[in-house]
Amino acid sequence: MPRPKFEDLIYRRTGVQLGGRPGRGSEEEELFATLLAAMAWADGEISTEEAVHMIEGVKRHFGLNEPEAVSLVRRAADGFRESDGLDALMADLESSMSLAQKEALTLMLLEVVAADGRKAVEEIELLQQIVEAMRVPEDVLGRAFDRYFADRRAPGESPPT
Repeated sequence: MPRPKFEDLIYRRTGVQLGGRPGRGSEEEELFATLLAAMAWADGEISTEEAVHMIEGVKRHFGLNEPEAVSLVRRAADGFRESDGLDALMADLESSMSLAQKEALTLMLLEVVAADGRKAVEEIELLQQIVEAMRVPEDVLGRAFDRYFADRRAPGESPPT
């Protein structure tokens, strides 16, 4: 059974009709959005929570407005759904990204994995594959995890020792 289009999925789940201006993002924007879409599709569906985290992540990281972020994520989700090009994409990750980009992408991927509150083995395995393909150094991976958990700490709560 073919996967539903991203915009149809969001409409069925939320009643919101997605708009967004057409056009292409930068290569970095397209790469990040495609990997986020792959992560969200890893368990066979994109939840509303995952879609929201993908949109918020690209808005925050790239300084996009809402329609631009929605359009970028929608294109990536629909494009990924229709192709099996993840292996080719992952082959170029290590050499094409700076350490800061790798940290930012890892953080966004963690947010998508956790967005729907389910521990999907497929998502964890894909996260590991992407991190390995990017050859994220241990200290960079540690910073991404630290940032992820720091953002979720209750106000006034101190970090674990």
